[in-house]
Order: sequence, then C-alpha cells, then structure tokens
Amino acid sequence: KDAVQGVVAQNTFLEVGDFSLQRRDGSFAYQLAVVVDDYDSGVTHIVRGRDLLSSTVRQICLATQLGFSQPQYAHIPLALNMSGEKISKRHHQVAVVNVGTSIAVVSELLYQALIFLGQQPPADLLRETPEFMLAWAVANFNVATIPAQDQQVSI
Repeated sequence: KDAVQGVVAQNTFLEVGDFSLQRRDGSFAYQLAVVVDDYDSGVTHIVRGRDLLSSTVRQICLATQLGFSQPQYAHIPLALNMSGEKISKRHHQVAVVNVGTSIAVVSELLYQALIFLGQQPPADLLRETPEFMLAWAVANFNVATIPAQDQQVSI
C-alpha cells in the first residue's frame, strides 16, 4: 500500500511481462540495482514522484523474490505546467535555488511546496526563516493530506 496513492495492484506477468535484470554489457539493470542498493543501505521509506509508481511494482516483486524486507512507499503528485507537462529542471522550466538566493525567496518556495503537498501552513509562517519553516513542517506534516493526483502550477 502506497502512503499517498493507496492500494496499487498490477499483474506484472500480464501487464509488464519479463523485464531485464542485466544489460548486454554485463552491468545490472536499474530495477535490480536499486532494490539491492536500497536493501543494503537500510532504506525504510521511499518518497518519489507519482510517475515512478509503475516501476515500484517491479521493485517490490524483485525484493520479495530476494527475501528482502519492503520499504514503505509514498508517491507524491507531479507539478505540471499549464500545458499539463511535468515541470522539470532538466528542461530549464524552473530556476534552481543557489547559495546566493535570498532567504525570503527560499521561504516563499518552501511555503508553496507545503501548500502543493496538501499541508496547511499558517500565513505568518511566510515571515519565518527556512530553518523555522522546515522545523514547522517536521512537527506538522501529515502524509494523509497529500493529494494523490498531479497538479498544475503556474511558474
């Protein structure tokens, strides 16, 4: 069960079929490598975008076959531009926060991220430092209020 998306079921045999565990060059494919690495690293919780939900079923299948314990998953909604496309720094659709970015800008971005994730930060939190905002988020974050569906945002 995904903490945000709820129960996700997929018949890997019918919907995915066999999938490669090793590439032609002998290196291990991502699906196997990530399962082994997460287990070896002691990862217990995985939070990632909803677009990776379908590969999670394969990873759970592999982990089960290897006898590994299952991490808890939470697949959060994607931020979409007004055309409905995934917003990506790879395509230079968003500015990356740099060391010189003002505290006010960082605070505004954190505040908007909390709203995007279904949290209800008080308005006066905008006047606080990023560190204070993060402490508020840790104390008040509620996974149950994260929306399951992707959301359009204006940037």
